[in-house]
Amino acid sequence: MIRNTLKFVLKTPRTVHAMCAAAATAALWLVKPVLDASYSASGFPVDYATGQLAFDGNLLKGYYAHMISKGTLGVYWQTQFIDFGFIAAVFSLGLFVATGVARLSAPGSWGRRVGLLSAQAAMAGALFDASENLVSFIMLANPADFQNG
Repeated sequence: MIRNTLKFVLKTPRTVHAMCAAAATAALWLVKPVLDASYSASGFPVDYATGQLAFDGNLLKGYYAHMISKGTLGVYWQTQFIDFGFIAAVFSLGLFVATGVARLSAPGSWGRRVGLLSAQAAMAGALFDASENLVSFIMLANPADFQNG
């Protein structure tokens, strides 16, 4: 999927490519404040990075219990949906900016290799983040008693 996406994007007209990069940048600027506000309103008890790196089921249950006690778990559900918009913007921005660097670089050059590798890393990262969100929905379906492992 990633390789086919790269091939397709590299074949798009340069003007279209540049417009897509600009649109992805605008999308990121638009969705990020909405995501931040929703995350804050959810009352998630730790910062975003700490929450993203919490791989302990009991710890997550505690975070969810905190939001349940505050009555904000529904806001957190909404935040997870908004996060998909953020993920799509990051995916697109990484894809179009990095392949733009690759297109501006000579074939076989260091710049071309770095651009293509960066695009692949951005897309893979976004796909892993989306997968993490999907797992979150499974846990949120039963926030007090999901399986830990």
